[in-house]
Amino acid sequence: MINIEGAWLSEHGQLVYIITQIHHRFVWHVVHNNGRVETGIGSFPGPEEEETANEVEALWNFDHGTKKEAIRYANGKVILDGSGKATNIRWSDMDHFKRLP
Repeated sequence: MINIEGAWLSEHGQLVYIITQIHHRFVWHVVHNNGRVETGIGSFPGPEEEETANEVEALWNFDHGTKKEAIRYANGKVILDGSGKATNIRWSDMDHFKRLP
């Protein structure tokens, strides 16, 4: 199973996303510069032994859904380095996350 737990820097807004992962599911939390809280949930939807094992999908909203905004969705691909460590996530909404050391 690919491990994406940890801190990730978003290219959009330069925000730090904290991802917690349990098996093939994960959650993230981030506070935007305007104070809005974003919470996301996601998963690795495919079998881990197939070539699609690095694909992810996620749903998220803001302020715990209290503002009745639409839930957002993106799928993406986890990019691995030569040792198999996840270093980037490229999302379909054109955002990219880079793992922080």
